[in-house]
Amino acid sequence: MMNMVKNGLFLCSIGFLITIYSFSGPTQQMNVGRLIVGLALVVVGGVMSWRGKKTTKDDERGDKA
Repeated sequence: MMNMVKNGLFLCSIGFLITIYSFSGPTQQMNVGRLIVGLALVVVGGVMSWRGKKTTKDDERGDKA
């Protein structure tokens, strides 16, 4: 399940990069399409990493019992 956590964090980092680059340089105009895609990737990656950590904790509890 650690793979799910790693993939989620990777998607979060890519989403943050897309969100940062949704603003153009000197004019500071926002590209709404890139912003939405970036935020969607951040949300999906966050959910994936949260679910991966949750299942990892549940597996550890099951192993100890």
